[in-house]
Amino acid sequence: MRSYLHHLSTPARNIAEVGGKAHNLMRLLALGCPVPPGFVLTTDAYRAFAASNGVPAELESEIEAAYSALGGGAVAVRSSATAEDLDNASSAGEQQTILNVRGCPALLDAIRSVWASLWTERAVVYRSRAGHNVADIAMGVIVQQMVDAQTAGVIFTAEPVSGNRECLVVEACRGLGDALVSGELTPDHYELDRATLKTRRQWLGDKFEPRDCLTGSQLKTLAKMALRIEAHFGCPQDIEWAVDRGGIHILQSRPITTLQNPAESPQWVSPVPGAIWVRRGGGGLTEYLPAPPSPLYATSQFQTINDLHDLHGEEMGIAASNPSYALINGHVYVRQDYKFGPRGFLLPVRYWQAARRGVRMWRTWLPDHLRKLDQLSSARISQLSNAGLMDHIAALMELNSVAWDMTVRASRTWVFTEPLFRHIYRWIKPIVGADPVVFLRGFESRTMEAEHALGELVRGALIDPEINRCLLLSGASQTLDRLSHTPGGRFWLEEFQSYCRKYGHLVENHDYLYAAPADDPAKVFASIRFRMNLIQSDPLERQKRLAAERAQATLNAWEKLASYPLRKAIFRWILGWAQEGASVREDVYFHALRGWPAARRAILALGARLMNAGAIVRDEDVFFLNWTELKQAAIDGKTHGWKTIVRERRSEHARRCQLSPPHSVPLEGPPLTVSRRIKNLLKRLAVGKVSRTSSPGELHGAPASPGRVTGPARLLHSSSEFGRLQKGDIIVTRNATPEWTPTFTIAAGLITDSGGPLSHTSILAREFGIPAVMGVQTATRSIAEGQLVTIDGGEGSIRLHQESVHEG
Repeated sequence: MRSYLHHLSTPARNIAEVGGKAHNLMRLLALGCPVPPGFVLTTDAYRAFAASNGVPAELESEIEAAYSALGGGAVAVRSSATAEDLDNASSAGEQQTILNVRGCPALLDAIRSVWASLWTERAVVYRSRAGHNVADIAMGVIVQQMVDAQTAGVIFTAEPVSGNRECLVVEACRGLGDALVSGELTPDHYELDRATLKTRRQWLGDKFEPRDCLTGSQLKTLAKMALRIEAHFGCPQDIEWAVDRGGIHILQSRPITTLQNPAESPQWVSPVPGAIWVRRGGGGLTEYLPAPPSPLYATSQFQTINDLHDLHGEEMGIAASNPSYALINGHVYVRQDYKFGPRGFLLPVRYWQAARRGVRMWRTWLPDHLRKLDQLSSARISQLSNAGLMDHIAALMELNSVAWDMTVRASRTWVFTEPLFRHIYRWIKPIVGADPVVFLRGFESRTMEAEHALGELVRGALIDPEINRCLLLSGASQTLDRLSHTPGGRFWLEEFQSYCRKYGHLVENHDYLYAAPADDPAKVFASIRFRMNLIQSDPLERQKRLAAERAQATLNAWEKLASYPLRKAIFRWILGWAQEGASVREDVYFHALRGWPAARRAILALGARLMNAGAIVRDEDVFFLNWTELKQAAIDGKTHGWKTIVRERRSEHARRCQLSPPHSVPLEGPPLTVSRRIKNLLKRLAVGKVSRTSSPGELHGAPASPGRVTGPARLLHSSSEFGRLQKGDIIVTRNATPEWTPTFTIAAGLITDSGGPLSHTSILAREFGIPAVMGVQTATRSIAEGQLVTIDGGEGSIRLHQESVHEG
């Protein structure tokens, strides 16, 4: 009988048979390293599973026997793809790892989940950019005994940021190291001299007890192991390790593929002397440009939006020094050094006036905008000359820039009125009693429509086994091809394409480098797969329930305020105004992004022409030319030299995407009294109270969505980790963008380091009825994966329990 399983202690197999991670572990064991015992399911096992749409009986028997031989206790289940842990691409974090799995049924479920993670959106995009052939990709799965870790972490045999080869870097934390590896925890940090193994410098991370995670003896032993492993593999290594009562265990070793030259280490310096810049969420441009924009976007639409935004300060009486936005090491920052102009004392009045007219202006503007967009979208771009196509792209960018500017203006209606409503409601609440948020949610919106439509696609996929199988085990192009050959598949594809036409323009990144869901089926498939194994409620049913609660609360308020005519009149006035903004805010964002796919398609059409002319290698290279260069290539006919420029800029863009931009530039700005007063004023308007100082066992932030809930913390770094989320988890992340909306049907609560109650995401959290606390600043460093937490979204408080809840 053919075996689908090999023990890690057997001689190293080839990568095609067991995957990169398992291959490395086998080599480490042969070297004599202390690797926890385990076994690996071969890539043939994956193929047998894919072919049979399930785990073959003989494979289940092998797994059960091998699991029993390991002792039948807790195990870790980890991916080992054939394109993983290679010298030129580590694929770190691209597939799933599941810890603390207990029992054969849970083990089989975990193995299936790890196999499915081969086709997450993030993994597919990563492999595409790395140049891997999808047809050659398969996955082994490693099952190892869990280490009862007292301490865990990573050791780098070269400094991964500066590229210094004379230094070893160790990062360590208490307990399991999964939160550290995902970047969601500040660890103890040690830097060791390579020659002497002496500690050059160190600092402690986030933990309650002020003592080191590692002793000097443990550090030296770990360093010696790491240097031996590096010598064996022949290149700098990123090594995961854990310490239990028995000593140090090596969990994984892979090449460091992102080393930089020390001379290239970035400096975070203001491009304008004396200016202060910050990165902040809150519905602004920094929320929708989370990564460095491409050269084409940075020199075209970004500049237009910047110019339009520069006009806002003068309208408000603030002499906001221009430009409003800047790119620092490629990352978007918004300017904060405000100054009062002669009309500055009228700021509250002028903002009031702008808020009053915001949505009404938007409603007047929208029909003409949609008409112009339809005209531009229906143009036959294949019949345009290169000059005509450039003009067409410029017109779309101008239209989209104005659309975003109108969105910012309309947003003032709820940015101002919702906090004002909350302040006035304090005077009303002793009589009425209801939470203020109940009056501002439950409105019909395109966002709820989109979630409902996606839910219908999920239900259709769950009913049809062939659709289910294709979505879980095939890439996007294969899925589209296979489903087109079955009646049920064709019907489902029609619904899928209808969804993409109606809602596929909702991008999470303004940069045209990134495809909208309408042009990238893999993104929609990833959202569908995420929901397929989860019980979820219908967003439209939830909206109707919240609308009924709003109506009942309003009726109760009128009855209770009958004896208070002044308060009733004021409440009626501010409620009507606040609800006007709340009723349209999702539709404002929905229509703001309508023109993005049309602009990207036009740009790619021009890119295809340049590719055919030999100027660039592929159509997407067009995004790495700036606007002036694009004119030279398209209109002036200059075709030489662009390939080298594109190659260098792609490399620079990838390097900048790896940076962790600081919250502010300069890191410690000068004391600007006016700026800080305005900042505090806006903070009080937005939050209603200033966050309290956190003490051990508790954290505080901005109350963003009311409600009180207790659950395990799930630290998520990006949307690619949505598959780790389970019903009842409390999401803890640095910053949740509107892309995170699908998680709100599953999560019990939300905690973020940045953002506030006026960000688009917090508004969505209130619509979905989950408690949220935002702007905690240290949440991802203070809360451990699986730790039990209680959040109060109305008070902005978080209680940290000592217990943890682990998977399995």
